[in-house]
Amino acid sequence: MKERVTVVIISSVFVAIGIFGLSRSNIEPTEWLTVTGRVVDSEVLPAKGGTYALRIKYEYEVGGSRFVSRRRNVFNESINGPHAYMKQLQETDCAAGKPIVVYYDPKKPAQAVLDPTPASATRRFGFTIAIVFGLLGVAAGTFGRVRMRRNGDV
Repeated sequence: MKERVTVVIISSVFVAIGIFGLSRSNIEPTEWLTVTGRVVDSEVLPAKGGTYALRIKYEYEVGGSRFVSRRRNVFNESINGPHAYMKQLQETDCAAGKPIVVYYDPKKPAQAVLDPTPASATRRFGFTIAIVFGLLGVAAGTFGRVRMRRNGDV
């Protein structure tokens, strides 16, 4: 019984990740409106794999309301690359006070990005596969025979 619960929980996590990812990948910022915003702050931080991340905090105004965001695209808050390049971008394009083009959702102006590139088909496929395998795991854990191998089992 304990093994079934474990399989169902782990598989449910895959389903949740897949659903969350697909919901994010269906956002199409290419159809959003643009407004000129202003860089509030930017920082270069160490990231995975020896690269560095440039995080930008920006503000913009829509319909008299002021909004602040850090979102670069629908998935990320930063852009990654070599340290020297990230510092150059920070100093030239992302210095505090610099104007910046912001893409915002006209239905939800608080939702904005700097890069309107939609999610790739490969990313969508990956999230779909996560959902399929997660659902198979949930079904196996719920209705199938699940037996975890123990030390000494062959």
